[in-house]
Amino acid sequence: MEEMKAQATAAKKEEQVKFSAFAQWCTDTKRTKQDEIDAGNQKIEQLNAEIEKARVLIEKLTDRILELEEDVGRWKTDEKSATTVREAEKADFTATNIDYTESINAVDQALSVLKKQDYNRKQAELIQSSLIQVRSLRLVPDAPKKVITSFLQQDPELDYKAPEAAAYEFQSGGVVDMLEKLNDEFRAKRTELQKDELNNQNGYQQIMQQLADNIENAEFEINKKTKHRAETQELKAEKEGDLAQTTADRDEDQK
Repeated sequence: MEEMKAQATAAKKEEQVKFSAFAQWCTDTKRTKQDEIDAGNQKIEQLNAEIEKARVLIEKLTDRILELEEDVGRWKTDEKSATTVREAEKADFTATNIDYTESINAVDQALSVLKKQDYNRKQAELIQSSLIQVRSLRLVPDAPKKVITSFLQQDPELDYKAPEAAAYEFQSGGVVDMLEKLNDEFRAKRTELQKDELNNQNGYQQIMQQLADNIENAEFEINKKTKHRAETQELKAEKEGDLAQTTADRDEDQK
């Protein structure tokens, strides 16, 4: 009987020891899990903050990239517009410059034949044709055209039986003076035209260079920000994966 009592007492003590150990394990485990849960919650909070920060950064980068792309599109349109205007200016200059050059050459030719001293029938015909050519020029004003017409009408007998008298008419009628003045005006206007063309070309080149620099800088920034955005998106995805795993671990610890 005593032996059975001793065995029961020993068993009870053993059970108490096991229970005490189990209770201690529960306490230790609860404390450890709570620490892990607290750490998990802290990490989840940190990850959420980092994910939100990445989201805001991605949004800002995207807005800036779109803004820069819009700028590039506008600058490229400006390039096309400036080129269209420059081509039109160039075409106008080329046509007008040709007109002035042809006019100057025609007036030079007329002056040359008018100033020659060896008058003859062939020379008289050349004078007539030279003056008619000058009169037909688009750039010659109406007043000089009327002077030329009036002079040609003064001597309808163009066989020039008295070439010396015709030469006198050329000089006294002021045709040579008028042509020389007209020639000076044409040359001055052509010089001004060529100067304006040079200024327009230089202005166009400056505009195109500025636009090209703007586009190059913007595209460099676009590439840089696009790369940064991709890196941020990758980091955000990693944080989101880490958040999912941390949340699952925390939930498991809570269970």
